[in-house]
Amino acid sequence: MKLFNIILIPCNSANDFYLKIKKKMILHTVWEATKMVFMVALVLLLLVEFIPMKTAKRDSPTQEVLHLANMIRWITEDKLTENKVLKYAGFIYQASKRYEVNCHYHG
Repeated sequence: MKLFNIILIPCNSANDFYLKIKKKMILHTVWEATKMVFMVALVLLLLVEFIPMKTAKRDSPTQEVLHLANMIRWITEDKLTENKVLKYAGFIYQASKRYEVNCHYHG
């Protein structure tokens, strides 16, 4: 059983030993800094992706209902009348607002 993890660094002199240790410390510091930059970038990416921006421009309710109506037309292959399509789109829009479900069309 090992009690200590000892690494032997072959060196010709004390000065050589300090230079090798210094190189290892610099590499270690650069590696740790790289990991920190990567983690910060990842956190920022997740924040941008999952936190809604309040400044984002949203469609008007009428435009959202019309987008929903177009999707209903496409899904039903234009088999419903215009009145039914708009009625269902209105129901979906109202339910999405009531239950706080995002029904925004990104097309």
